[in-house]
Amino acid sequence: MNGQSYTYTFFGKVFPERANVKFSQLENEMKWNDNKINGVLSIDCSQIMAQYTCNSKIEDIYTFKNDIKEQIRSIVDIIGYTNGCGYDIEITSCVDSLDRQIVFGVNIADTEKFSEKRPHKVNDLFLILSSSEYQICFRRCLADLREAIRSPKDTGFFCYRGLESLRQFFANKHDLSDGKSWEKFRDELDVEMKKIIEIKKYADPVRHGGNISISSEERYKIVESTWEIVDKFIEYALMNMKK
Repeated sequence: MNGQSYTYTFFGKVFPERANVKFSQLENEMKWNDNKINGVLSIDCSQIMAQYTCNSKIEDIYTFKNDIKEQIRSIVDIIGYTNGCGYDIEITSCVDSLDRQIVFGVNIADTEKFSEKRPHKVNDLFLILSSSEYQICFRRCLADLREAIRSPKDTGFFCYRGLESLRQFFANKHDLSDGKSWEKFRDELDVEMKKIIEIKKYADPVRHGGNISISSEERYKIVESTWEIVDKFIEYALMNMKK
């Protein structure tokens, strides 16, 4: 409808909450797809409220939330820079013009069944973390996968770096160069090069200080591919630990 506006109010928190971050209202304009958006952000006692008004309905609320989160994170990073503090943020929910509420989980949309796809459970992974041979590369990989979920715009960067940590295992074990270690990585885990290249495509711009847009659907595909490759490394590690 002509002249109709839509409002989306996001709520979240700055962590650690005990830091008591406070920021008076900041107004800004932005364009998102074909939408002209006016936003107002305020933070009080580490509680975030950000309201955005636009001229058409947001169809992909998850991708929109991811972009808003990165914008808010940058503002909080400025506060952290000036204070010499390290903060993080979480956007927990959104209410739209019709008072419909969306509560955001801690996962990427549609990953609720991820655990059903994993061939090995938590106790098996503990064995790898307790191994002096695999511990460092696997711990770093898991840390990057955590950040791939928590940092929407940088999902490709962290997914690829997680795989690089596992690739480094083969480089160290066989004293191989980067190129040769990637080849060994693919051969040992039976991973197609095109699968890694597809993930790398979303990592390279960020790795070199650039930017790349990524939709919620693209994030899901990247995460799913990365987790499948890590599953193969887990299988490889467990089999070799039994020898």
